[in-house]
Amino acid sequence: MIFEDSSTTETAEEAWRSFQLKTSTFFANTAESLSAFFKNNKPLLINLGWVLLVLLGLQLLFTILDVVDNLPLISPILKLVGLLSTSWFVWRYLLRASNRQELGQIIDRTKSELLGDRS
Repeated sequence: MIFEDSSTTETAEEAWRSFQLKTSTFFANTAESLSAFFKNNKPLLINLGWVLLVLLGLQLLFTILDVVDNLPLISPILKLVGLLSTSWFVWRYLLRASNRQELGQIIDRTKSELLGDRS
């Protein structure tokens, strides 16, 4: 039969209470430290979040473009549409001098609408 000494039981309980106290203060201080860190660096963390969100969006965009490019008929059709659009633009605006002047007026009007009149 094993008899426990009351003094060893009390020291074990005191050690356990001491461990609990140290642990609770550590976690309480950790929470306060993290809270202070997030308060002090809020703009930096917001900007970091935006950068990560933009990178994720770009990754998603490139993945979608890669999927579309690998579809059998879509890629040649899109290339044909681009070629036809470029040909039409050259035919409509760049071949004759009067059309180039019209294009210049359209560009100037659009710049003044977007940026305001800079007179």
